[in-house]
Amino acid sequence: MEATKQAFADRDKYLTDPDFNPIPLEFLLSSQHGQQQAKQIDVQTARIYIKPLDPKGDTVWFGVVDAEGNAVSIIQSICHNFGSGIVAKDTGILLQNRGSFFSLDPNHINRLEPNKRTFHTLNPAMLFKEGASYLVYGTMGGEGQPQTQATIVTQIVDLNMSPQNAINAPR
Repeated sequence: MEATKQAFADRDKYLTDPDFNPIPLEFLLSSQHGQQQAKQIDVQTARIYIKPLDPKGDTVWFGVVDAEGNAVSIIQSICHNFGSGIVAKDTGILLQNRGSFFSLDPNHINRLEPNKRTFHTLNPAMLFKEGASYLVYGTMGGEGQPQTQATIVTQIVDLNMSPQNAINAPR
């Protein structure tokens, strides 16, 4: 959990649209940075001053595979309750509000700018094996999505669990 808090702090400090600002991936993925982050972890005391992003909801994931093996992995999310609160004229489609993750602070790396893409946690997934879809998976859960998905796919691929057992297994 403490390593996750460190990763989220890095994410919140550096994540932006790379078309607007470079993201220092080499630094973030370096063993030196990982060692520096590890030194900040005290196994006896949880860090409480790393502020997470505000929790949001209203997301659904589903996967479909037909008899011919065609597959799709979909995540639909409007972000906040009732999304933006705006329905597209004559469609009944409620618009999302993923732009809420931008910062209005002009000095923030993820400040609101024209044509800038925002941070989000949507990541429908599909794993291929020998050129064919092997596993269609995903989850709801905001910041927990990448962690849950990594755990599930690791348990299926590396530990040979069934998808149901991987879902049921402790995180």
